[in-house]
Amino acid sequence: MKKFIQCLLAISLGLVVLTGCSDKKHGLNPNNPISITIWHYYNGKQLVAFEEMVNQFNQTKGKELGIIATAKSKSTINNLYDELRNAANEEVGADEMPNIFANYVDFALELDKMGKLVDLDQYFTKKELDTYVDSFIEEGRFDAKNSLKVFPTAKSTEVMMVNQTDWNKFAQATGSSLEELQTLEGITECAKKYYEYTDALTPDIADDGKAFFGRDSMANYILSGAKELGEEVFKVENGEVTISLTKETAKKLWDNYYIPYINGYFLSKGRFSSDDAKTGDIIALVGSSSSASYFPSAVIDDDGNSYPIECTVMKAPYFKDGEAIAVQQGAGMSVSVSDEAHEYASAVFLKWFTQEEQNVEFSVNSSYLPVQKSANNFETITTRLQDSEVTMAPVVSDTLKVSVDQVNDYELYTSKAFDNSNDARNALEKSLSDKSKTDRQTVLDSSDKKAAVSNFDTEENFNNWYEGLLKELNEIINK
Repeated sequence: MKKFIQCLLAISLGLVVLTGCSDKKHGLNPNNPISITIWHYYNGKQLVAFEEMVNQFNQTKGKELGIIATAKSKSTINNLYDELRNAANEEVGADEMPNIFANYVDFALELDKMGKLVDLDQYFTKKELDTYVDSFIEEGRFDAKNSLKVFPTAKSTEVMMVNQTDWNKFAQATGSSLEELQTLEGITECAKKYYEYTDALTPDIADDGKAFFGRDSMANYILSGAKELGEEVFKVENGEVTISLTKETAKKLWDNYYIPYINGYFLSKGRFSSDDAKTGDIIALVGSSSSASYFPSAVIDDDGNSYPIECTVMKAPYFKDGEAIAVQQGAGMSVSVSDEAHEYASAVFLKWFTQEEQNVEFSVNSSYLPVQKSANNFETITTRLQDSEVTMAPVVSDTLKVSVDQVNDYELYTSKAFDNSNDARNALEKSLSDKSKTDRQTVLDSSDKKAAVSNFDTEENFNNWYEGLLKELNEIINK
Protein backbone atom coordinates (compact mmCIF):
# COMPACT_ATOMS: atom_id res chain seq x y z
CA MET A 1 0.00 0.00 0.00
CA LYS A 2 2.90 2.33 0.79
CA LYS A 3 4.43 1.75 -2.65
CA PHE A 4 1.04 2.21 -4.31
CA ILE A 5 0.57 5.58 -2.59
CA GLN A 6 4.08 6.61 -3.64
CA CYS A 7 3.19 5.85 -7.25
CA LEU A 8 0.01 7.91 -7.07
CA LEU A 9 1.87 10.85 -5.56
CA ALA A 10 4.54 10.70 -8.22
CA ILE A 11 1.95 10.70 -11.00
CA SER A 12 -0.08 13.49 -9.49
CA LEU A 13 3.00 15.69 -9.13
CA GLY A 14 4.03 15.00 -12.72
CA LEU A 15 7.33 13.54 -11.63
CA VAL A 16 9.45 11.70 -14.14
CA VAL A 17 11.03 9.51 -11.51
CA LEU A 18 8.66 6.71 -10.51
CA THR A 19 10.36 5.68 -7.29
CA GLY A 20 8.79 2.53 -5.84
CA CYS A 21 7.01 1.55 -9.10
CA SER A 22 9.85 -0.51 -10.51
CA ASP A 23 9.74 -4.28 -10.59
CA LYS A 24 12.70 -4.74 -8.24
CA LYS A 25 11.85 -8.39 -7.69
CA HIS A 26 13.11 -9.13 -11.20
CA GLY A 27 15.75 -6.43 -11.39
CA LEU A 28 13.81 -3.90 -13.48
CA ASN A 29 13.88 -0.15 -12.82
CA PRO A 30 12.50 2.56 -15.14
CA ASN A 31 15.26 4.91 -13.93
CA ASN A 32 17.88 2.46 -15.13
CA PRO A 33 16.38 0.57 -18.11
CA ILE A 34 17.89 -2.59 -19.52
CA SER A 35 18.10 -3.46 -23.21
CA ILE A 36 16.88 -6.64 -24.86
CA THR A 37 17.68 -7.65 -28.43
CA ILE A 38 15.31 -9.45 -30.80
CA TRP A 39 16.42 -11.30 -33.95
CA HIS A 40 13.87 -12.26 -36.59
CA TYR A 41 13.60 -12.78 -40.35
CA TYR A 42 10.60 -10.61 -41.24
CA ASN A 43 10.69 -8.69 -44.51
CA GLY A 44 8.46 -6.23 -46.35
CA LYS A 45 5.12 -5.52 -44.69
CA GLN A 46 5.84 -7.97 -41.89
CA LEU A 47 9.09 -6.18 -41.07
CA VAL A 48 7.36 -2.79 -40.96
CA ALA A 49 4.54 -4.18 -38.82
CA PHE A 50 6.93 -5.77 -36.32
CA GLU A 51 9.11 -2.68 -36.01
CA GLU A 52 6.01 -0.59 -35.29
CA MET A 53 5.03 -3.00 -32.51
CA VAL A 54 8.51 -2.87 -30.97
CA ASN A 55 8.42 0.94 -30.98
CA GLN A 56 4.96 0.86 -29.41
CA PHE A 57 6.25 -1.46 -26.66
CA ASN A 58 9.19 0.83 -25.92
CA GLN A 59 6.87 3.82 -25.56
CA THR A 60 4.39 2.04 -23.27
CA LYS A 61 5.07 -1.13 -21.29
CA GLY A 62 8.80 -0.96 -21.82
CA LYS A 63 8.99 2.65 -20.62
CA GLU A 64 6.84 1.82 -17.61
CA LEU A 65 9.08 -1.03 -16.43
CA GLY A 66 12.47 0.03 -17.78
CA ILE A 67 12.87 -2.19 -20.85
CA ILE A 68 14.21 -1.06 -24.22
CA ALA A 69 13.72 -3.58 -27.04
CA THR A 70 15.81 -3.46 -30.20
CA ALA A 71 14.87 -5.65 -33.17
CA LYS A 72 17.02 -6.71 -36.10
CA SER A 73 16.01 -8.64 -39.21
CA LYS A 74 18.35 -11.34 -40.52
CA SER A 75 16.45 -11.39 -43.85
CA THR A 76 15.96 -15.16 -44.11
CA ILE A 77 15.43 -18.02 -41.71
CA ASN A 78 18.66 -19.66 -42.89
CA ASN A 79 20.67 -16.50 -42.21
CA LEU A 80 19.05 -16.27 -38.80
CA TYR A 81 19.95 -19.86 -37.99
CA ASP A 82 23.54 -19.43 -39.17
CA GLU A 83 24.06 -16.39 -36.94
CA LEU A 84 22.34 -18.05 -33.98
CA ARG A 85 24.52 -21.12 -34.37
CA ASN A 86 27.66 -18.98 -34.51
CA ALA A 87 26.55 -17.01 -31.45
CA ALA A 88 25.68 -20.16 -29.49
CA ASN A 89 29.08 -21.68 -30.32
CA GLU A 90 30.81 -18.37 -29.47
CA GLU A 91 32.55 -18.30 -32.83
CA VAL A 92 35.22 -15.62 -33.36
CA GLY A 93 33.56 -12.45 -34.59
CA ALA A 94 30.05 -13.66 -33.82
CA ASP A 95 27.54 -11.45 -32.03
CA GLU A 96 26.27 -12.40 -28.60
CA MET A 97 23.11 -14.46 -28.39
CA PRO A 98 20.02 -12.25 -28.70
CA ASN A 99 17.60 -12.24 -25.78
CA ILE A 100 14.66 -13.16 -28.02
CA PHE A 101 14.73 -14.76 -31.45
CA ALA A 102 12.35 -16.26 -33.98
CA ASN A 103 12.57 -20.01 -33.86
CA TYR A 104 11.08 -23.19 -35.22
CA VAL A 105 10.93 -26.29 -33.08
CA ASP A 106 13.34 -28.21 -35.34
CA PHE A 107 16.13 -25.73 -34.71
CA ALA A 108 15.08 -25.16 -31.10
CA LEU A 109 15.94 -28.79 -30.38
CA GLU A 110 19.53 -28.15 -31.46
CA LEU A 111 19.93 -25.05 -29.30
CA ASP A 112 18.21 -26.68 -26.34
CA LYS A 113 20.78 -29.48 -26.31
CA MET A 114 23.39 -26.75 -25.89
CA GLY A 115 21.51 -25.40 -22.86
CA LYS A 116 20.66 -22.10 -24.56
CA LEU A 117 16.87 -21.94 -24.18
CA VAL A 118 14.85 -20.66 -21.23
CA ASP A 119 11.90 -22.66 -19.90
CA LEU A 120 9.16 -20.05 -20.26
CA ASP A 121 6.77 -21.87 -17.95
CA GLN A 122 8.44 -20.09 -15.03
CA TYR A 123 7.38 -16.70 -16.39
CA PHE A 124 3.77 -17.49 -17.33
CA THR A 125 0.99 -18.75 -15.09
CA LYS A 126 -1.21 -21.64 -16.17
CA LYS A 127 -4.14 -19.22 -16.35
CA GLU A 128 -2.18 -17.02 -18.75
CA LEU A 129 -1.15 -19.95 -20.95
CA ASP A 130 -4.72 -21.21 -21.08
CA THR A 131 -5.68 -18.08 -23.02
CA TYR A 132 -3.59 -19.22 -26.01
CA VAL A 133 -4.68 -21.69 -28.68
CA ASP A 134 -3.79 -25.07 -27.16
CA SER A 135 -2.02 -26.52 -30.19
CA PHE A 136 0.10 -23.37 -30.53
CA ILE A 137 1.41 -23.79 -26.99
CA GLU A 138 1.90 -27.55 -27.28
CA GLU A 139 4.04 -27.16 -30.38
CA GLY A 140 6.64 -25.36 -28.27
CA ARG A 141 6.94 -28.26 -25.81
CA PHE A 142 9.38 -30.83 -27.14
CA ASP A 143 11.86 -31.84 -24.41
CA ALA A 144 11.57 -34.73 -21.96
CA LYS A 145 10.16 -32.43 -19.27
CA ASN A 146 7.56 -30.95 -21.64
CA SER A 147 8.94 -27.47 -20.96
CA LEU A 148 7.82 -24.49 -23.00
CA LYS A 149 10.83 -23.49 -25.11
CA VAL A 150 9.18 -21.88 -28.17
CA PHE A 151 6.45 -19.34 -27.50
CA PRO A 152 3.73 -18.71 -30.10
CA THR A 153 3.73 -15.13 -31.37
CA ALA A 154 2.21 -15.31 -34.86
CA LYS A 155 0.98 -18.39 -36.65
CA SER A 156 -0.22 -19.34 -40.09
CA THR A 157 -1.90 -22.19 -41.87
CA GLU A 158 -2.48 -23.08 -45.52
CA VAL A 159 -5.42 -21.90 -47.60
CA MET A 160 -6.69 -22.34 -51.14
CA MET A 161 -6.56 -19.23 -53.34
CA VAL A 162 -8.31 -19.02 -56.71
CA ASN A 163 -8.11 -16.54 -59.57
CA GLN A 164 -11.87 -16.05 -59.63
CA THR A 165 -11.82 -14.05 -62.87
CA ASP A 166 -10.32 -16.83 -64.99
CA TRP A 167 -12.17 -19.48 -63.00
CA ASN A 168 -15.48 -17.93 -64.02
CA LYS A 169 -14.66 -18.34 -67.71
CA PHE A 170 -13.68 -21.97 -67.18
CA ALA A 171 -16.70 -22.73 -64.96
CA GLN A 172 -19.13 -21.19 -67.42
CA ALA A 173 -17.72 -23.32 -70.24
CA THR A 174 -17.51 -26.61 -68.30
CA GLY A 175 -20.10 -26.36 -65.53
CA SER A 176 -17.41 -26.74 -62.85
CA SER A 177 -18.06 -25.63 -59.29
CA LEU A 178 -15.72 -24.33 -56.59
CA GLU A 179 -17.02 -27.16 -54.41
CA GLU A 180 -14.86 -29.50 -56.51
CA LEU A 181 -11.80 -27.83 -54.97
CA GLN A 182 -12.65 -28.88 -51.43
CA THR A 183 -10.86 -32.23 -51.85
CA LEU A 184 -7.45 -33.12 -53.24
CA GLU A 185 -9.03 -35.63 -55.61
CA GLY A 186 -11.42 -32.93 -56.80
CA ILE A 187 -8.52 -30.61 -57.58
CA THR A 188 -6.82 -33.34 -59.62
CA GLU A 189 -9.99 -33.97 -61.64
CA CYS A 190 -10.67 -30.27 -62.10
CA ALA A 191 -7.08 -29.64 -63.21
CA LYS A 192 -7.45 -32.25 -65.96
CA LYS A 193 -10.64 -30.56 -67.17
CA TYR A 194 -8.94 -27.17 -67.15
CA TYR A 195 -6.01 -28.51 -69.18
CA GLU A 196 -8.40 -29.94 -71.77
CA TYR A 197 -10.48 -26.73 -71.77
CA THR A 198 -7.46 -24.49 -72.41
CA ASP A 199 -6.05 -26.94 -74.95
CA ALA A 200 -9.28 -26.66 -76.94
CA LEU A 201 -8.88 -22.87 -77.09
CA THR A 202 -5.95 -23.37 -79.48
CA PRO A 203 -7.03 -26.33 -81.65
CA ASP A 204 -4.20 -25.74 -84.11
CA ILE A 205 -1.62 -26.59 -81.44
CA ALA A 206 -1.64 -30.13 -80.04
CA ASP A 207 -1.23 -30.74 -76.29
CA ASP A 208 -1.12 -27.01 -75.53
CA GLY A 209 -3.27 -27.02 -72.42
CA LYS A 210 -2.42 -24.92 -69.36
CA ALA A 211 -1.75 -25.97 -65.81
CA PHE A 212 -4.44 -25.28 -63.23
CA PHE A 213 -2.86 -25.72 -59.81
CA GLY A 214 0.32 -25.25 -57.78
CA ARG A 215 1.36 -25.55 -54.16
CA ASP A 216 4.14 -23.92 -52.17
CA SER A 217 5.17 -26.64 -49.75
CA MET A 218 5.55 -30.26 -50.80
CA ALA A 219 6.58 -31.27 -47.28
CA ASN A 220 3.31 -29.88 -45.91
CA TYR A 221 1.37 -31.79 -48.57
CA ILE A 222 2.98 -35.10 -47.65
CA LEU A 223 2.91 -34.59 -43.88
CA SER A 224 -0.66 -33.31 -43.64
CA GLY A 225 -1.91 -35.64 -46.38
CA ALA A 226 -0.61 -38.68 -44.52
CA LYS A 227 -2.09 -37.39 -41.27
CA GLU A 228 -5.48 -36.94 -42.95
CA LEU A 229 -5.36 -40.62 -43.87
CA GLY A 230 -4.47 -41.70 -40.33
CA GLU A 231 -0.68 -41.88 -40.55
CA GLU A 232 2.27 -39.79 -39.37
CA VAL A 233 5.29 -39.81 -41.63
CA PHE A 234 7.51 -39.13 -38.62
CA LYS A 235 6.18 -40.93 -35.56
CA VAL A 236 7.98 -39.67 -32.44
CA GLU A 237 7.58 -41.53 -29.14
CA ASN A 238 9.85 -41.15 -26.11
CA GLY A 239 12.42 -39.33 -28.20
CA GLU A 240 12.58 -42.11 -30.78
CA VAL A 241 11.41 -41.54 -34.34
CA THR A 242 10.22 -44.06 -36.90
CA ILE A 243 9.01 -43.64 -40.47
CA SER A 244 5.31 -44.43 -40.78
CA LEU A 245 4.28 -44.01 -44.42
CA THR A 246 2.53 -46.99 -45.95
CA LYS A 247 2.62 -47.71 -49.67
CA GLU A 248 -1.16 -47.19 -49.89
CA THR A 249 -0.94 -43.66 -48.47
CA ALA A 250 2.13 -42.83 -50.52
CA LYS A 251 0.28 -43.92 -53.67
CA LYS A 252 -2.57 -41.49 -52.95
CA LEU A 253 -0.04 -38.71 -52.51
CA TRP A 254 1.62 -39.77 -55.78
CA ASP A 255 -1.64 -39.97 -57.72
CA ASN A 256 -2.72 -36.52 -56.64
CA TYR A 257 0.51 -34.69 -57.34
CA TYR A 258 3.03 -36.54 -59.49
CA ILE A 259 0.55 -37.92 -62.05
CA PRO A 260 -1.25 -34.62 -62.69
CA TYR A 261 2.11 -32.84 -62.72
CA ILE A 262 3.70 -34.95 -65.46
CA ASN A 263 0.51 -34.53 -67.47
CA GLY A 264 0.83 -30.75 -67.25
CA TYR A 265 -2.19 -30.22 -65.01
CA PHE A 266 -0.09 -28.92 -62.10
CA LEU A 267 2.91 -26.57 -62.24
CA SER A 268 5.68 -25.18 -60.07
CA LYS A 269 7.84 -22.78 -62.07
CA GLY A 270 8.33 -19.63 -60.00
CA ARG A 271 9.82 -19.37 -56.54
CA PHE A 272 6.32 -19.27 -55.10
CA SER A 273 2.96 -20.32 -56.52
CA SER A 274 1.81 -16.70 -56.39
CA ASP A 275 4.50 -15.97 -59.00
CA ASP A 276 2.91 -18.54 -61.31
CA ALA A 277 -0.52 -17.05 -60.63
CA LYS A 278 0.77 -13.61 -61.55
CA THR A 279 1.88 -14.83 -64.98
CA GLY A 280 -1.35 -16.75 -65.52
CA ASP A 281 0.47 -20.09 -65.62
CA ILE A 282 -1.92 -21.38 -62.93
CA ILE A 283 -5.24 -20.10 -61.57
CA ALA A 284 -5.40 -21.91 -58.21
CA LEU A 285 -2.90 -22.62 -55.45
CA VAL A 286 -2.41 -23.78 -51.89
CA GLY A 287 -0.09 -21.53 -49.95
CA SER A 288 0.54 -20.06 -46.54
CA SER A 289 -2.11 -17.74 -45.15
CA SER A 290 0.70 -15.35 -44.23
CA SER A 291 1.51 -14.89 -47.92
CA ALA A 292 -1.99 -13.66 -48.81
CA SER A 293 -0.82 -10.15 -49.63
CA TYR A 294 1.40 -11.57 -52.39
CA PHE A 295 -1.49 -13.03 -54.38
CA PRO A 296 -1.64 -10.90 -57.55
CA SER A 297 -4.36 -8.36 -58.30
CA ALA A 298 -3.57 -8.65 -62.02
CA VAL A 299 -2.19 -11.21 -64.45
CA ILE A 300 0.67 -10.23 -66.75
CA ASP A 301 1.21 -12.77 -69.56
CA ASP A 302 4.38 -13.50 -71.54
CA ASP A 303 3.47 -10.84 -74.10
CA GLY A 304 3.20 -8.16 -71.44
CA ASN A 305 -0.57 -8.01 -71.58
CA SER A 306 -2.20 -7.27 -68.23
CA TYR A 307 -5.71 -7.63 -66.87
CA PRO A 308 -7.13 -7.33 -63.34
CA ILE A 309 -8.33 -10.40 -61.43
CA GLU A 310 -10.30 -11.05 -58.28
CA CYS A 311 -9.33 -13.62 -55.67
CA THR A 312 -11.46 -16.16 -53.82
CA VAL A 313 -10.03 -17.69 -50.64
CA MET A 314 -11.13 -21.15 -49.47
CA LYS A 315 -10.19 -23.54 -46.70
CA ALA A 316 -7.34 -25.94 -47.43
CA PRO A 317 -8.41 -29.06 -49.36
CA TYR A 318 -7.99 -32.55 -47.91
CA PHE A 319 -8.49 -36.14 -49.09
CA LYS A 320 -12.15 -37.02 -49.54
CA ASP A 321 -11.81 -40.08 -47.29
CA GLY A 322 -9.58 -38.28 -44.81
CA GLU A 323 -9.99 -36.06 -41.77
CA ALA A 324 -10.19 -32.27 -42.03
CA ILE A 325 -6.61 -31.45 -41.09
CA ALA A 326 -4.63 -28.31 -41.85
CA VAL A 327 -1.00 -27.44 -41.38
CA GLN A 328 -0.02 -25.34 -38.38
CA GLN A 329 3.08 -23.32 -39.15
CA GLY A 330 4.90 -20.10 -38.43
CA ALA A 331 7.89 -19.51 -36.20
CA GLY A 332 7.44 -18.74 -32.55
CA MET A 333 10.03 -17.03 -30.36
CA SER A 334 12.52 -18.38 -27.88
CA VAL A 335 14.37 -16.67 -25.04
CA SER A 336 18.07 -17.33 -24.53
CA VAL A 337 19.56 -18.13 -21.15
CA SER A 338 21.11 -15.02 -19.53
CA ASP A 339 20.15 -13.49 -16.19
CA GLU A 340 16.83 -13.08 -14.40
CA ALA A 341 16.33 -9.45 -15.36
CA HIS A 342 16.84 -10.03 -19.11
CA GLU A 343 14.89 -13.28 -19.15
CA TYR A 344 11.99 -11.71 -17.29
CA ALA A 345 12.09 -8.62 -19.51
CA SER A 346 11.98 -10.87 -22.56
CA ALA A 347 8.95 -12.67 -21.17
CA VAL A 348 7.29 -9.31 -20.52
CA PHE A 349 7.73 -8.38 -24.18
CA LEU A 350 6.32 -11.71 -25.41
CA LYS A 351 3.36 -11.40 -23.08
CA TRP A 352 2.66 -7.83 -24.19
CA PHE A 353 3.13 -8.60 -27.89
CA THR A 354 0.68 -11.51 -27.83
CA GLN A 355 -2.12 -9.78 -25.95
CA GLU A 356 -5.28 -9.45 -28.01
CA GLU A 357 -4.98 -5.77 -28.90
CA GLN A 358 -1.35 -5.88 -30.01
CA ASN A 359 -1.52 -9.30 -31.64
CA VAL A 360 -4.59 -8.45 -33.71
CA GLU A 361 -2.91 -5.27 -34.95
CA PHE A 362 0.23 -7.21 -35.95
CA SER A 363 -1.82 -9.99 -37.52
CA VAL A 364 -3.79 -7.64 -39.73
CA ASN A 365 -0.66 -5.84 -40.90
CA SER A 366 1.34 -9.03 -41.50
CA SER A 367 -1.34 -11.57 -42.54
CA TYR A 368 -0.39 -13.84 -39.62
CA LEU A 369 -2.95 -15.37 -37.29
CA PRO A 370 -3.43 -14.17 -33.70
CA VAL A 371 -2.35 -16.69 -31.09
CA GLN A 372 -4.87 -16.12 -28.31
CA LYS A 373 -8.19 -17.97 -28.32
CA SER A 374 -10.21 -14.80 -27.89
CA ALA A 375 -8.51 -13.19 -30.89
CA ASN A 376 -9.16 -16.14 -33.21
CA ASN A 377 -12.57 -14.78 -34.03
CA PHE A 378 -13.12 -12.62 -37.09
CA GLU A 379 -15.67 -10.44 -35.30
CA THR A 380 -13.10 -9.74 -32.60
CA ILE A 381 -10.55 -8.79 -35.23
CA THR A 382 -12.89 -6.40 -37.05
CA THR A 383 -14.10 -4.88 -33.78
CA ARG A 384 -10.52 -4.21 -32.73
CA LEU A 385 -9.89 -2.49 -36.05
CA GLN A 386 -12.85 -0.12 -35.79
CA ASP A 387 -11.03 2.08 -33.30
CA SER A 388 -7.70 1.98 -35.14
CA GLU A 389 -6.27 3.44 -38.33
CA VAL A 390 -5.38 0.00 -39.68
CA THR A 391 -7.12 -1.09 -42.86
CA MET A 392 -7.09 -4.53 -44.48
CA ALA A 393 -6.77 -5.27 -48.16
CA PRO A 394 -9.73 -7.43 -49.31
CA VAL A 395 -7.54 -10.48 -49.95
CA VAL A 396 -5.98 -10.20 -46.48
CA SER A 397 -9.40 -9.78 -44.89
CA ASP A 398 -10.77 -12.82 -46.72
CA THR A 399 -7.71 -14.88 -45.85
CA LEU A 400 -7.88 -14.01 -42.17
CA LYS A 401 -11.58 -14.86 -42.04
CA VAL A 402 -11.08 -18.24 -43.74
CA SER A 403 -7.97 -19.00 -41.68
CA VAL A 404 -9.65 -18.19 -38.37
CA ASP A 405 -12.57 -20.44 -39.30
CA GLN A 406 -10.12 -23.16 -40.27
CA VAL A 407 -8.28 -22.91 -36.94
CA ASN A 408 -11.60 -23.44 -35.18
CA ASP A 409 -13.04 -26.11 -37.52
CA TYR A 410 -10.02 -28.21 -38.55
CA GLU A 411 -7.51 -30.18 -36.57
CA LEU A 412 -4.22 -28.31 -36.79
CA TYR A 413 -1.13 -30.42 -37.31
CA THR A 414 2.61 -29.98 -37.16
CA SER A 415 5.14 -32.79 -36.96
CA LYS A 416 7.19 -33.14 -33.78
CA ALA A 417 10.86 -32.28 -33.66
CA PHE A 418 13.61 -34.90 -33.52
CA ASP A 419 17.31 -35.09 -34.30
CA ASN A 420 17.90 -34.15 -37.96
CA SER A 421 14.18 -33.43 -38.41
CA ASN A 422 14.98 -30.38 -40.52
CA ASP A 423 17.03 -32.53 -42.92
CA ALA A 424 14.22 -35.08 -43.06
CA ARG A 425 11.71 -32.36 -43.87
CA ASN A 426 13.96 -31.05 -46.64
CA ALA A 427 14.08 -34.56 -48.10
CA LEU A 428 10.27 -34.59 -48.18
CA GLU A 429 10.26 -31.16 -49.76
CA LYS A 430 12.50 -32.18 -52.64
CA SER A 431 11.82 -35.86 -53.30
CA LEU A 432 8.45 -35.79 -55.07
CA SER A 433 8.75 -32.19 -56.26
CA ASP A 434 12.11 -32.61 -57.98
CA LYS A 435 11.09 -35.87 -59.61
CA SER A 436 7.85 -34.33 -60.88
CA LYS A 437 9.69 -31.41 -62.48
CA THR A 438 12.39 -33.59 -64.04
CA ASP A 439 9.98 -36.11 -65.50
CA ARG A 440 7.63 -33.40 -66.78
CA GLN A 441 10.53 -31.83 -68.64
CA THR A 442 11.28 -35.20 -70.23
CA VAL A 443 7.65 -35.36 -71.37
CA LEU A 444 7.87 -31.85 -72.85
CA ASP A 445 11.06 -32.75 -74.70
CA SER A 446 9.48 -35.89 -76.17
CA SER A 447 7.99 -35.97 -79.66
CA ASP A 448 5.17 -38.14 -78.29
CA LYS A 449 4.05 -36.65 -74.98
CA LYS A 450 1.32 -39.21 -74.31
CA ALA A 451 3.75 -42.09 -74.73
CA ALA A 452 6.25 -40.36 -72.47
CA VAL A 453 3.62 -39.89 -69.77
CA SER A 454 2.68 -43.59 -70.06
CA ASN A 455 6.31 -44.55 -69.47
CA PHE A 456 6.29 -42.69 -66.17
CA ASP A 457 2.77 -43.61 -65.05
CA THR A 458 3.74 -47.12 -63.94
CA GLU A 459 3.70 -49.13 -60.75
CA GLU A 460 7.44 -49.72 -61.09
CA ASN A 461 8.17 -46.00 -61.25
CA PHE A 462 6.07 -45.39 -58.14
CA ASN A 463 7.71 -48.24 -56.23
CA ASN A 464 11.19 -46.95 -57.06
CA TRP A 465 10.31 -43.50 -55.77
CA TYR A 466 8.60 -44.82 -52.64
CA GLU A 467 11.41 -47.19 -51.68
CA GLY A 468 14.02 -44.53 -52.43
CA LEU A 469 12.24 -42.02 -50.20
CA LEU A 470 11.99 -44.46 -47.29
CA LYS A 471 15.67 -45.32 -47.65
CA GLU A 472 16.69 -41.65 -47.67
CA LEU A 473 14.54 -40.79 -44.65
CA ASN A 474 15.83 -43.75 -42.63
CA GLU A 475 19.40 -42.80 -43.41
CA ILE A 476 18.72 -39.27 -42.17
CA ILE A 477 17.10 -40.25 -38.87
CA ASN A 478 19.74 -42.90 -38.14
CA LYS A 479 22.87 -40.82 -38.85
